[in-house]
Amino acid sequence: CMTHLTPSIKKSMLRILNTVGENYWFMDENKAPCCGRPLMLAGQYDAAQKLIDNNTKMILDSGAKRLLVTCPICYKVFKEDYKLPDVEVVHHSEYILELVKSGRLKVNPSDLRAVYHDPCELGRGSHIYDQPRELLSSPLTLVPMAREREKALCCGGSLANTKISMAERDVLAGKAMEEFASYNPDVVVTSCPLCKKTFAKVNSVAMCSSPICLSIMRRTRCLTMWQLTASRGELSM
Repeated sequence: CMTHLTPSIKKSMLRILNTVGENYWFMDENKAPCCGRPLMLAGQYDAAQKLIDNNTKMILDSGAKRLLVTCPICYKVFKEDYKLPDVEVVHHSEYILELVKSGRLKVNPSDLRAVYHDPCELGRGSHIYDQPRELLSSPLTLVPMAREREKALCCGGSLANTKISMAERDVLAGKAMEEFASYNPDVVVTSCPLCKKTFAKVNSVAMCSSPICLSIMRRTRCLTMWQLTASRGELSM
């Protein structure tokens, strides 16, 4: 769902898949079936199970052996709450790294400095820390931060957090962007569409308090790995 709410990620995803000549079926191209997490969080377990059963049938009937997802929430739900025998669930950071290492996708280097934000569900939730960094080290200069990996800052946009207001969520996101800006990056990269959307929102309205943060945020882009790799990649024959 979040990929459809961030069309640039969908566009980048399709560009990469088509560039490498992947044989794929776009499961949620039209009706966008949800993974079921929002229904679970709302306590609608019966409805969530019906959705899971329907999605499971669609996936197994397709004959696919891999399920590629861009959203860390979907990644965790499909791995832990679905029964998909002989179907490997893969996050896009893992998949793109495979493409680069195998030579199917060439990535052009640049002189950009980047900081990488570990999404809560992908990092602390699924323990995927190294693959994104290995991938980013090819086209970018990756700047390490004090608060990353297990200590990474939340974007504030979590679907599970119903206790704080939108204004309070924006404060969390703004504080995180202020932390990122202290490292003077050209690009802030994350592996989650929801995190990207959350950071892009505060980046556009400059919700940092320090002058240096405001200055850096005006020129700093918030990207996901799909977008970054699609913009730096070229067809590998």
